[in-house]
Amino acid sequence: MNDVSHIMDEISLLERSIEDARVEFERGELDELRYTQLLERDQASIERLRDELRRLESPASSEQDQDSNVGAPHHEHVGRSLSRGFVFSVAAVVVIIGALAIWLSLGSGSSPRSQRDTIVSLLNRADAEVQNNKPAEALVLYNQVLKIDPTQSQALAESGWLTFEAGMVAGSKPLIAHGESLVREASSVDPSLYAAHLYLGVIELVANRDPKAALAQFKIFESLHPPAKWLSLATPYISQAMKDLT
Repeated sequence: MNDVSHIMDEISLLERSIEDARVEFERGELDELRYTQLLERDQASIERLRDELRRLESPASSEQDQDSNVGAPHHEHVGRSLSRGFVFSVAAVVVIIGALAIWLSLGSGSSPRSQRDTIVSLLNRADAEVQNNKPAEALVLYNQVLKIDPTQSQALAESGWLTFEAGMVAGSKPLIAHGESLVREASSVDPSLYAAHLYLGVIELVANRDPKAALAQFKIFESLHPPAKWLSLATPYISQAMKDLT
């Protein structure tokens, strides 16, 4: 067996381990702390293996990717799930509802000054989970951030968007409403967070069917001079809102 095959087998084993932990978490056999610890351990191992796999398959591109991530603003990572559309599975929605219920029952915690590095790490790992189409795991990590700092705007925006997406898939008005409230809170905490305004625009358009309110949010979003890739994500929604308004 070559190195690539061996690494892929190890990744598969770790992914099965994560899935087993998720099943145990759903059954109540694991508490949130233990579940999170297992996710952190196995996901960290998977990321190391994927890095090694990228180096084996394309060393030059791996180095370029690492360089491009250095010093990236936190809100650059917020909301990349927007480009995927609503692609939640029923199982993912169930896990998200469970994770959200546990987080709400625990309440928010204090915000120790020493936790900044932890918050940055959690945000980056949550973004990686979103990119790997693992919204439930991402939500657990964002909720960890919010237990450290309940006003952390990136975590509010992204957890709100994930909750909103889950609500749209499940047809759950309470989830949709809660997701919207989290995103609105994010925009209130940090009015310069362009991702939150883009999210609110989409929510106004898709869920509230209010193209005028959607365009108001899109106007704020554009005034904050987001990167080109964000403008590209927003373009079809802006066009739809303008069409619906006429």
